[in-house]
Amino acid sequence: MNRLILSIVAVTAVLLAAPVLMAQEKEDEPEIREYDEILVKDAMQPLIGTVVRITETHYYIRTLTQPDVEIPIPKEIVVDFKARTTPLMAFNIKRSRVQVGDFKACYELAKWSLQFPKLHENTKEVLRDAVKIDAKFLDAYLLLSDLLGEEYRKTVTPTEKQLNDEIELYRHAIGSGVNDPRIYYRLGLAVRKTGLLRGAIPILRKALETSASAGVPEIGTWSRHEIGEMLLELGQPEEALKEFEAVLASSPDDFRSLLGKGEAKVVLGELDEAEAALAQAATIDPYYPKPFALLGSIAYLKGELQDAQVWLGRAQAVGLPDAAVLTTLGLVHARMGKFTSAATELAQALTVDPGNWRAEVARGYLAENENKGEDAISAYMRAIEIEPASGVAYFKLAGAYYAADDKDSASRELTRALKNGYRPVEVFKFLGRIEYELGNYDVAARNLRYSIAADDKDADAHYLLAMSCVKLKLDFLARRHLERAVELNSAHVEALDALGYLAYTSGDLAGAMARFMSVLVVDPDDAYAGDAITKINQILYWDLWEDSFTRSDSDDVSNDWTEENDGTCGIEMKIESNAARFSGTQREGGKRPFLRRTESGSAFKRIEAVLNGLDAAGARFGLRIEKRGSKGEIQGAVILIKDVDGSLAYNFTEKRGKWKSVDMPIAIGRFPLDTESHTLGIGLDYKTGNIELILDGVRKALFSCAPLARVKELVVGVYGQAEAGIGWTLVVEKVRVFRQRPGVKKSGSGF
Repeated sequence: MNRLILSIVAVTAVLLAAPVLMAQEKEDEPEIREYDEILVKDAMQPLIGTVVRITETHYYIRTLTQPDVEIPIPKEIVVDFKARTTPLMAFNIKRSRVQVGDFKACYELAKWSLQFPKLHENTKEVLRDAVKIDAKFLDAYLLLSDLLGEEYRKTVTPTEKQLNDEIELYRHAIGSGVNDPRIYYRLGLAVRKTGLLRGAIPILRKALETSASAGVPEIGTWSRHEIGEMLLELGQPEEALKEFEAVLASSPDDFRSLLGKGEAKVVLGELDEAEAALAQAATIDPYYPKPFALLGSIAYLKGELQDAQVWLGRAQAVGLPDAAVLTTLGLVHARMGKFTSAATELAQALTVDPGNWRAEVARGYLAENENKGEDAISAYMRAIEIEPASGVAYFKLAGAYYAADDKDSASRELTRALKNGYRPVEVFKFLGRIEYELGNYDVAARNLRYSIAADDKDADAHYLLAMSCVKLKLDFLARRHLERAVELNSAHVEALDALGYLAYTSGDLAGAMARFMSVLVVDPDDAYAGDAITKINQILYWDLWEDSFTRSDSDDVSNDWTEENDGTCGIEMKIESNAARFSGTQREGGKRPFLRRTESGSAFKRIEAVLNGLDAAGARFGLRIEKRGSKGEIQGAVILIKDVDGSLAYNFTEKRGKWKSVDMPIAIGRFPLDTESHTLGIGLDYKTGNIELILDGVRKALFSCAPLARVKELVVGVYGQAEAGIGWTLVVEKVRVFRQRPGVKKSGSGF
């Protein structure tokens, strides 16, 4: 047993000593040999394998061809025996020869050992020894940097420890006085990988500043690439563009700068310039998919869907399946109406990248196009679940809620969109629209002012703000914003219509006519402008008389208007700020208050009144036209009122003063009783007795009322009435009376 132990020890000693002894005999270089080699007499090739035992008389070897058999080889026939020498054995031999303090020898040993991946840890140790000996040994830092970087390049994402080790190396070099752009550049890259972009940029600028003097101008170019890309990520496309264009000034075919320039121009909305840069990049490297993908996105944004489809197809052909490309292609096909293809591509995008929230947003868009509101809401909510900071997903979700008439939820999601960085101009404009529709005109105006402050070039925002100003009776501000909307978009029909309306209500008929005519140039079928032109033409043949209700004294109404009110009804009329105000509590059996005047039946054409009935919800109020007998009895009449149930209703007498529908007004719509005023109008044609009923400039009914035809005199005006015990207030802000001009004949029946 003791002999066996001694034999094993001896064999081990021989095996370990053999390479050392051979290396000492051959000082220049140890020979790397993975297996033992035994050359016997008269043999052309050695036996190759592993020597497992050595005795006084034999070598016992397991060959590569017979690994399970120990073959005894007598020593007397052995011509040569070469023991295996592993890379680690050779490394240890070479390291033993390095003199203490010889940093260059350490560096040469590291360069030699780089060829053996299993020795990388040993190599790093030698390089660290080199920089300990000479802290300014640049080549050793760079080689050690290569090794550290190669470790995490094998994985998609480096670990925190790997990055920290690399960063610590560069800081040690810089702290030791190594002022080389390559060290700054690599440090900047490592810091960028940690996500600290704002910290990486100044480090890379240092690399840029020192690159030319150090004779490595390519480091300056690469640094600009990195800085530009980080500025894009930080939302600074203008600054990023400066970096890319600085490179292109001296290297106009620099692929990476062309690509970066294209991306920056896309963000800035300069799509034609972006397209030119990306097309050049695609020509330089036709096998890189990103330029094709961006060109596809540009074509999509420009509405060139066929071109978008071609570009995105090329991106797919030269690259691996890409979630962003599939998402954009899905959007293209959705807009082309190819919903099945779009759904397939978006599903593929989510298969490639389940965390692709943009694909979920696109799914929501697709669902909205197919009128699947609930599916759209679900898709946008999944996008937010994946990426809670996605402002665009909140904005799209708000749009889906708005389409479902859930304005409260829409407002909530818009607020979240704003908090998560979505474009203020769009968010505030949308909030303004919602508040306008809810009747909160002051809040709407405030939001729309915020939108315009963010971007003064949005015609729709100016238009919506103008409409809010109209409701708030700020017509001078409304005109200013409408003019700006038309300046930005000369074909903005709604703004032109509104300008025409404001000109009309201010008595500027020529200006109104010009505005409405310009609408018909843009849209010949615009019904509102067509009707308005008809009315203006009528007015041009008629006299327009408008009453401001100024008093000649404290009791009487001026300009031949009289208050028909015997004081028994409980309702008083006062003049406040040039408006007539009915107010009080209705009494039983009291006569209704009637603000009236007498008109010539042959000359009269129309009466309009601007009424604010916010506090008259429980009353009937509106316009009356009456034919009265010699004793004041009503022989014929027509009324247009806001009824007690909130409907817009009318009634008229047919014969002998009897109401057509047994005293019950006929509903023709809803009266929009809210915080602002509305205009009621009744038009009468003297020859035919035709009656036109109007709400806010829109005809609501047309019929014939024979008892009012060819009447010499008419009583026209505004009245109100309620059940006993009901309190109400009606403000008559303005009344207009239209008459036929003397000596002017107008063809046609009038309506």
